[in-house]
Amino acid sequence: MKQPFTGIAALLTALLIVPGMTYGDTDWKTYPGTLCQVHRNPSIAEYDAFGGICNKSMTEDLAILCPLVRDMSQSRFPILIRHSGRSGNTGKAMLCTLRNMKRTAANSGGAMGGFSKDLKPISSAKSEGIQTQETDFKNSGIDSHDFGSHVLTCLLPKSNFSNNKQQITSCLYSYSIQEWDGK
Repeated sequence: MKQPFTGIAALLTALLIVPGMTYGDTDWKTYPGTLCQVHRNPSIAEYDAFGGICNKSMTEDLAILCPLVRDMSQSRFPILIRHSGRSGNTGKAMLCTLRNMKRTAANSGGAMGGFSKDLKPISSAKSEGIQTQETDFKNSGIDSHDFGSHVLTCLLPKSNFSNNKQQITSCLYSYSIQEWDGK
């Protein structure tokens, strides 16, 4: 004998799942800054307990490379990117760029680049506060160039800002990408 609520539960489940499928053409992925790799001089990088990668140097900038995992569908393309962090430099913003690699490049170097697009900067330090910037790619006029890999590159400025004699470091805490399925 069927339970009286089995049919109602199935109906409610279908009503919740089916609309989700309708909007399944966009997808957010969020990553901690600790996934980023140091491009040069790893001795000035510091990973903190909140998932951030920070530049602890007071004399040199830190370049980092941050992976972006894409779905296998070749029609996936980033439409929004958010990144959160702070600049520990009173005169220099934290800068990040989304880069796309051509899968079919014939040689190395610049020929591998499909496109690069600068993200909105995290402004230079006036306080120790963390900022979030969102960059919209919907009307950017760029395409995915045969859907090669994406990477986020960021430059964390050297730290020259302190608050109550405590150094405020430049840090990338997280970055998120929203993909769109163009099918």
